[in-house]
Amino acid sequence: MYRIVQITDLHIAAEGERPADVDVRGNLVAVLEAVRGENPDLLVVSGDLSYRDGDEEAYRFIRGKLDAFTDVRGNAVPYHVIAGNHDVSRNLATSFRLGADLHGEELYYLVDVTGTQVPRLFFLDSARGTVSDAQLAWFAREVAEMNRSSRSAIVFIHHPPVLCNCHFMDTHYPFSRGDDLVPLLASMSGLKAIYCGHYHADAVADLPGRQDVKVHVTPALWFQIDRSASDLVISDRRPGYRVIDTDGSSVTSAVRIVPAESK
Repeated sequence: MYRIVQITDLHIAAEGERPADVDVRGNLVAVLEAVRGENPDLLVVSGDLSYRDGDEEAYRFIRGKLDAFTDVRGNAVPYHVIAGNHDVSRNLATSFRLGADLHGEELYYLVDVTGTQVPRLFFLDSARGTVSDAQLAWFAREVAEMNRSSRSAIVFIHHPPVLCNCHFMDTHYPFSRGDDLVPLLASMSGLKAIYCGHYHADAVADLPGRQDVKVHVTPALWFQIDRSASDLVISDRRPGYRVIDTDGSSVTSAVRIVPAESK
């Protein structure tokens, strides 16, 4: 079994700053300590790393923590990052040395985990709340290649590509090209699951056209939002993360909430 831990919506601010009275830097430290006990094989950071758009100092802080992160045996844990709407993809690529995966102003790529039966991992860029025609064309080519093989796949994208019964976010900050991206996702025969952030909630939705594929929204490291409220209402100040286990043919996941001090 291969274990991926997803963290999302860190919103790291300047040292000493507490957005919405939350110690966001302390939350990252607390979550990483909790994640260490999960003994992950891979860490995925799925967007909104910075509090202020594209803050390179915030990226340096996060990278320092991720580069130093080890599992319970003291082994370094590899990680991948994608951009959210509070990030600038070009700055993120520069800070994490991902220039080869920067396409114009978008950071998207795929990863094959060497020597395992782990699904192919797709990392899409929805930093602008949408995806470009170029990114869609790239993804369409990769989907066609996937469909000629027997490989399975997992997709990570910051914005859920479908509405997820989160009233405030669905209304004010939805993904804008679901009509273009969702059919491509549904056509990927080996797709097992889609993992997102952005909504600051634990939520799940069906992928239209694919009863076997779910869109999973993972809680934020900053704070959680009341899914039923029409305005932005904070429902929980504890950070969360998601543990994803896969043997290639199956994928399961579970959310964990960390009792971090955030007052």
